[in-house]
Parts: sequence; structure tokens; C-alpha cells
Amino acid sequence: MNPEFHLETPVALFIFRRPECTRRVFDAIRVARPTTLIVTADGWRNKEEREVCLAARAITEDIDWDCSVTRQYSDINLGCGRRMSSGLNAVFDRHDRAIILEDDCLPTAGFFGFCEELLEKYSADTRISAISGTSVYPYQKANSRSYEFSRYTWSWGWATWRRSWQSYDYEIRAWQSLRDTDWLRDLLRDGSACTFWRNIFDRMLGGKDDIWDYQWTFNCLRQDGLSVVPSVNMVSNIGFGPDATHTTDVKHRDAFRNRQDYSGPLVHPQRIEWNASVDARALRSALHFGFEAPSLLELLEYNLLQLRGRIPKPLRRVLRPISRALTWH
Repeated sequence: MNPEFHLETPVALFIFRRPECTRRVFDAIRVARPTTLIVTADGWRNKEEREVCLAARAITEDIDWDCSVTRQYSDINLGCGRRMSSGLNAVFDRHDRAIILEDDCLPTAGFFGFCEELLEKYSADTRISAISGTSVYPYQKANSRSYEFSRYTWSWGWATWRRSWQSYDYEIRAWQSLRDTDWLRDLLRDGSACTFWRNIFDRMLGGKDDIWDYQWTFNCLRQDGLSVVPSVNMVSNIGFGPDATHTTDVKHRDAFRNRQDYSGPLVHPQRIEWNASVDARALRSALHFGFEAPSLLELLEYNLLQLRGRIPKPLRRVLRPISRALTWH
């Protein structure tokens, strides 16, 4: 990154009790040199946590560039869900857009420019709800586009606007009136996806679980919004381990994924349209089984789906059952 580069988009960093992870993520932020930084920290639950919480906060005070800083430190422990949601409410009370990182989400240097460029490009386009730095599509570079449009929000390093966040509801109370309608099925057009998310939203109703991001997905689905998902993975979750809130299995396949930046200017899709076929693959591999390299069958499935519009109709009728069988293998 150009040493003269200064990121104009506010960066919101959420920390808790992991000073080593915080240091690595903060060093990545230091490279981007944002002109506005918001640091949000949850409070400790006991005397043992106090020391590491204070150490994590101290790391973020070592700022050696020109930067306006806001600190949102809680005196009590709110929990991951409440601290993230309340902290983001405060961020978007003050700013119309922001890049969001948690203390375990380590971005590439290019992640910040990627978010800033697309936040500006789609700032007035309400069809786009969020920008993600995490790629769940390991073979997406089969086409030349730098990103796709997903129904799902991938929140390990992401960005959004006030216009998208302002309708967020931690308790997703609107789900009560939508649950027994065809809204979710009509939106996702996938029975398995509908069942998966229906079960998730039932759990989230009333804000009983200490989680915030499934509610964010619900919020974006309710807006009929799409999320930008890059063709290369630009964020690695470095926080897997026993001191994590949710990602405790250090051997999990999602842990410490490789990161990559784009080698040239972004190649934008010609049309804004949901890539339903790739979302179906992402739901199976990422949400059910974790991130994994595609099998040969899945690569064949993907390429059949990409070519479908250019295949003559007689041949398409032959290939359709093959593609359907691969989709549910």
C-alpha cells in the first residue's frame, strides 16, 4: 500500500480480551491509516479478564498517524451479541458508512481499498446491503469478475452504510409476522436454505442467543438486499481457540484461512444480480461443512451452471438432470 495513502472511510474495531489478536489486526489497520477510528470494547466478567481486556485496549492507543478516535468502552460485560449490536448502532449514529473488523479478523492491505471503492460505487444503490472481505467461493475465479452478489452476509471483515444498518433489530421481531408466510421461500428459492434459515431465525427471535450476525442477515434479507462477496479471500479469522466466544476449535477448517489481494484494478460485474447457484454451493460447504476446496464434481456443477445460458436447448435438457443430481449429491 502507498505510504501516503490515508483511508477516508471510518474503521470500527471491536475488541475484548485477546491482546495478541488485537495487536495483529491493529497493525493491519495502522497500514491503512484511517482518518477516523472507532474502538469498541466489552467489559470484563471477572478479575482474571480485567488484565487482558485492559491490555487489548492499550494496544489500540498506540496511534502514530493523524486520526480522529472515538472510544466506546463498556463498564459491564454485555456479551458478544449485545456489545456488537449496540456498538454498531453508535457507529452509524455518527457515520453514514464504516468498515468493520473484530479483533480476530485479520485483513490484507487491499481489503480497505476494496471496501472503500465499493462503498462509494454502491452508496446510492439500495439493492446492495453490504460489502464482505471474506470469500466463501473458492473457485469463483472461473469467471473474470472480482466479486459476486450473495443473499448472505459474511461478517469476518465487512462494510456497510447507515441506510442498511438503521433497520437492524437484535430481536428480529418482524420474523413473527413473516415466519408462517412464503416470504423466505420466495426469496431464497431453495427448500434446504429456507429450512436452514428458518431454524436460525427461530433461535434468534427475542434476542435470547448471544449472537448478532444472524440478525444482520435477516435484516438484509428483509430489505431484499445483496452482499458483495470477493472472488479472493481477503480476511483470515485468527481467533480460533479456547478463549474465543464461538470459534473455539483451533483445528476447524475455517481457522487461519489464507488471504490474498487482487493484483490489478477491480473487474465489476456488468449487472447486479444474485448468483443463486453459487449461494447454494456456499450454503452447503460453508454453513454446513465449513470452508473447503471444491470437489471435481462441484467444479463440474459450477461450470455447468455458468454455461447454462449458452448451451443449446436440446443439450440443456440432457445436462439439467446431471446438474440437479450434482447439486444434491
